[in-house]
Amino acid sequence: MTCDTFFTNGDDEKFRETAVKCAGDGYDGLFLSHGGESYSYELVTDLLSEYPDLKIVTFDTIFQDSDGATQKIDGVTQIFQDDRELAEKLLEYLVTDLATERAPVKVLKVWAGNFIAAFDRREAGYQNYENSGKIQTVETIAPINPADSSTMYNVMKQTLSKYAAGEIDAIWVAYDEYARECYRALLESGLNIPLVSVDLCSADIALMSEENSLWKACAYTDFSANGEQGMRVLALELNNEYGNITDANGNVSDFLEIPASIITQEDLPALGENIFEGGAKDYLVTSDWLVKCIGY
Repeated sequence: MTCDTFFTNGDDEKFRETAVKCAGDGYDGLFLSHGGESYSYELVTDLLSEYPDLKIVTFDTIFQDSDGATQKIDGVTQIFQDDRELAEKLLEYLVTDLATERAPVKVLKVWAGNFIAAFDRREAGYQNYENSGKIQTVETIAPINPADSSTMYNVMKQTLSKYAAGEIDAIWVAYDEYARECYRALLESGLNIPLVSVDLCSADIALMSEENSLWKACAYTDFSANGEQGMRVLALELNNEYGNITDANGNVSDFLEIPASIITQEDLPALGENIFEGGAKDYLVTSDWLVKCIGY
């Protein structure tokens, strides 16, 4: 088994063209990551109609028909981060560790509605805590341009200027690209408000590690395991072993969610080089021959 990788840099037309070209070039399988909601259902169904032996696995890709209804496609396994859990783990940390004396915790929410499906699933997790009364949303803000995270800086700067100390207990950010701009504005404001966010990268860790940093936690999935899960599922599909494609509970499924983890500021010194490993490898699909070939 060999793998070639193609990047389309957020260009939807290039994404479609690349997938079609790869199918036409004779690839046995495609692992498609972050396909757009407006075209992925049509793209994948058309590919399978023309190439019925082609195997396809997707990551963070929703299938919606022309009426906007969510669909499944026979033989195609969809993989997602557990976005609801990503949101909930951060909120649980706010409620039980960061703002235990507050009830409800007053949260400034940074979100971008109707942008990508993952944000909608994170919203569902957020709503669970809001509806239960554990948190109270002071205000919801978003970048001027959701695709340009730098626009978040001015929005956050203007928002914080309206609030006095004690009026916001915590800042919850749905995406770390926005969080970095929020954090910059927060430092300039002089307000002492803890910030938490979804997703994780080296830049986030550097900011969390600063002395007296207000960036307290990130929720994330093990990114290398996400990619490995996709390739493992594709390998099983190619071998027609759909019975070995199982979710975190061991049930055969064509819809898999990568479990969420949380990393706090206090965790950083102890983790060392294992900082990005979120435990998702415990849930990787496998089979006897995969164990024999690569050990697990």
